Amino acid sequence: MDHATTRSADGTRLSTTIWTPTKDIVGKVVLVHGVGEHLGRYAHVGQALADAGYAVRGVDFRGHGRSDGKRGHVENWEQYVDDLRAAIALDPGPHAIVAHSMGTMVSLDHLRDASPWGYVGSATTVGVAVKAPMWKLKGAKLLSKVWPGLPQSNEIPLEHICSDPAVLAAYEADPLVFSTITPRWFVEMQKAQQRIHAAAAHYTTPAYIPYGSDDRIISIESLIDFAGRYGADITLARQANMRHEVFNEPDNAAVLAGVVDWLNANNPGMT
Repeated sequence: MDHATTRSADGTRLSTTIWTPTKDIVGKVVLVHGVGEHLGRYAHVGQALADAGYAVRGVDFRGHGRSDGKRGHVENWEQYVDDLRAAIALDPGPHAIVAHSMGTMVSLDHLRDASPWGYVGSATTVGVAVKAPMWKLKGAKLLSKVWPGLPQSNEIPLEHICSDPAVLAAYEADPLVFSTITPRWFVEMQKAQQRIHAAAAHYTTPAYIPYGSDDRIISIESLIDFAGRYGADITLARQANMRHEVFNEPDNAAVLAGVVDWLNANNPGMT
């Protein structure tokens, strides 16, 4: 595992991580994380993919991890898409994307006009489980205009993230993890979800979606609806008794094995 930096389209410095296989390379994968965290929490995912022969490169989105930018804030969602594209540009060519949570929204926004050969979306967040009251939605829209960078709690209970106490303890102790978002972030996230749903029938990239049956953060109902309208082959891989971070659950080895199996089956370089 190696670290480097690159620049997004607007010049923002981004921290990147690269996992290089020790055997023949069978394909390329771009790995991205969720909100309030960083790639370091998925080092085991990058290593598992590299062990399977995939050259992996990933990026800490702006405002996350060791990248520059205000924590939990984005002026517009396209900036995150630009960050993803900066990671892709590190090693151009056919590739798959493996993403988690917020990273799935960034990836699906990117996929509206891009066609990697595969998309793996852990806890694909096309809807959230808890609907915000109307007054809060209107308040976010107002604050997005008058105080767009105001830090606010993301209101995600710690225990909803994962069922493993050790993972939660490490999460709480991690200096690079944070639990705030801004009004502009929230409004831009909603706009991204709307674009993704509107484009559902037009996607052309095969998709594999592992999600926890006990995920209380995403709307599983919205995910199933989206999958039913998705324009390409899509597999929903329900993980029994798992919460939001299926890659960090105690039985994550089985989840990762399923991801590798799906990548191998859909990798054009192996068929």
